[in-house]
Amino acid sequence: MNSDPESSEITTTVIPFDGKGRDPQSLVGRKIKWYYKSGKGISLLTFKCQNGNAQFVNPADLVDFEEGMPENTDPSWFHFDSNLKTALASLDRSGQTTRLIEEACVGTRNDGLMSYRVVGIRCEGMTNIGYIYCKKQGGTTTNIWDPDDSDIEWEPDYYGDVILAAYKIRY
Repeated sequence: MNSDPESSEITTTVIPFDGKGRDPQSLVGRKIKWYYKSGKGISLLTFKCQNGNAQFVNPADLVDFEEGMPENTDPSWFHFDSNLKTALASLDRSGQTTRLIEEACVGTRNDGLMSYRVVGIRCEGMTNIGYIYCKKQGGTTTNIWDPDDSDIEWEPDYYGDVILAAYKIRY
């Protein structure tokens, strides 16, 4: 999957922190050692930093998550803009290489059809902020109001909001 929206119609606007989750400014000065994505229970993006972890989540996934659910049946997938993906590419599990976060913010991204929340990060060596965004995969669905209806409809991929989790999420 593409990690960067390609359309020239997409705009991203930095907005003041809106109180959802933890303020991304709290990441400034932290060194990312490694990151990983997980999708069991709920989808998470976790940055392993020298002084603790930072987790990113789609807040809708938290609402939909049920205790005891062994796996997420409607996962969100986290993506990076290409400049952030490039900056983080040199990280390895050993933690010998790190990336210092120099700037972080909240933004809204508008693709002409919908608007969604993103988290921006600029690490050392980056010229511009790169954004973390969340995409849910579309698929087929049946008409829930008429279970005997044989019409199957296609739901397209769509984007969801991203927040920095205020507390460690365990499942």
